[in-house]
Amino acid sequence: MNRITWGIAGAGKLGSALLHQWNLAGMPGALYHPDEDKRERYAGAYRLMRGISAPSLSGLDCLLLALPPDRLKSFPKDVSAAGADLTRTTLVNLSTSLHTDELRVMYPDYQWAGVKFAGHASRLKTEGAGAFVMEDQPLPARHTDHLRLLFERIAPVISAEEAAVWTMNQAAVKEAVTSASRLSTKAAEHGYPHALAEASCRSTLPGTAEAYLTGSLGAFGRKVAEELEER
Repeated sequence: MNRITWGIAGAGKLGSALLHQWNLAGMPGALYHPDEDKRERYAGAYRLMRGISAPSLSGLDCLLLALPPDRLKSFPKDVSAAGADLTRTTLVNLSTSLHTDELRVMYPDYQWAGVKFAGHASRLKTEGAGAFVMEDQPLPARHTDHLRLLFERIAPVISAEEAAVWTMNQAAVKEAVTSASRLSTKAAEHGYPHALAEASCRSTLPGTAEAYLTGSLGAFGRKVAEELEER
């Protein structure tokens, strides 16, 4: 893996979670930000990351783009104007809502890959929870293998179409928001402290979901599940 050089642009919620986990896993890499002071500050927070300027991006084999869709769409043009030549670098789209095929149409001279995260960035950062989804990529085999190994150091990598992540993340967020709202309302109706609703959201909901999926519900959980199934 050391034979391939990689870097990341973006240190927001997902970017910082990835950086934290790769730092724990002992994976050295490069971090790009157009502002030099921010670049060095962000890189300094992770002992295995080094700050890298736009012209130096040209020497990377793979560059992960953990950026909002609008910034990601303009990224190749912006860094090209700053002196980078990314035509020989695999650019990895990490945006859930931006399909990689759209980027391939916008920048046909660039080599694109898509890796999407199924999960919540905060849980990824603190627990390494979630999974990454990769489609079959029209890339050099060594780049594909490297990307898979890189992400497998953090969480499982699933082979599926990238649109599946948008569908499942959207469904999960809707269910989570609905459940949190209902629990808050239930606590208010009974005059219970709001902290009890928060505890249910932070502990009971995720713990029960995981136990249900793994078939390890306790006696109380099994009783409730049986009642639901009988309806």
